Amino acid sequence: QFVKQFLIRHTTQALCLLAIMTSVIGISHYAAAADQSRTGEGRVITVYDQGQEKTFLTNRTTVADALKREGIRLAEADRTEPSTDSELVASSYTINIYRALPVIVTDGASQKKILTAEQSPRRIVEAIGAKFYDEDRATVERIDNPASEGGAGLRLVIDRATPLNFTLYGKQFEVRTQAETVGEMLREKNITPATEDG
Repeated sequence: QFVKQFLIRHTTQALCLLAIMTSVIGISHYAAAADQSRTGEGRVITVYDQGQEKTFLTNRTTVADALKREGIRLAEADRTEPSTDSELVASSYTINIYRALPVIVTDGASQKKILTAEQSPRRIVEAIGAKFYDEDRATVERIDNPASEGGAGLRLVIDRATPLNFTLYGKQFEVRTQAETVGEMLREKNITPATEDG
C-alpha cells in the first residue's frame, strides 16, 4: 500500500512538472516569435541585379539597410524598385536594382553625356533637363567600343517631331508631328476638315 501511494504521489508530481515545463516552452516560443516579428527577422528578400538573382533573410527595416547588410553596394546614380528608403513591413520582397550607365544623348546638333539608371527614353531625356514630347521618337543603341565615345555605354538619338501652328475654325493650334504632309498630319491628329473647307 505504501509503495502504491508513493508511486501515485510521485507520478502526479511528475505530471505537474511536465505540464509546467510544456507551458514554459510554449511561452518561450511565443515570445521568440513575437520578438522575431518585431525585429523583422526572417523577411525573405529576392534581389535581381544585372541578370543575377540573390535571395536572403534580413532583420533590417528599409531596403537600403537590407542591401547594405548583405554587402550589395549601390552607386549614387543607381536606382532600386522599391526605392531605397522604402520600409520593409511584409514578410517577403522582390527588389530590382537598375545600375547607372553612361549615356550619350544626341538631340539634333546638341550632344550631352549623362550617368543614369533610367530605363525609358523619356526619363533619360528629362534627366538632362530637356523636354520629350509625345510625338518625338528616340532610338537607343549600345556602343560596342565605349572608349571611343568618351566611355559611354549607350547612345540615345532623338528624332524630334516638327512643331506646326495652324488655324482651324478660327482657332489657333500648335501641334507636333512626324508627318511629312498636311494631309498626313490631319489624319494623325484625327482632324477631318469639312467639305467646304477645301
